[in-house]
Amino acid sequence: MSIDKWNFRKEQWFLESVESTKKALLGNNLTFEQVQIALDEIRGELLKQQSEMKIRY
Repeated sequence: MSIDKWNFRKEQWFLESVESTKKALLGNNLTFEQVQIALDEIRGELLKQQSEMKIRY
């Protein structure tokens, strides 16, 4: 799949991903702090994945 790095926020896969993430985090009666921790963990995983991809190339 080719991703337009400038306009990806308008693409359907992105909009669906954002919506499903919102539903998962907001639909579970989590506190702000719990949601923040979940997002921090996701961010950490993405940073790890990004650094691994840099090593491969």
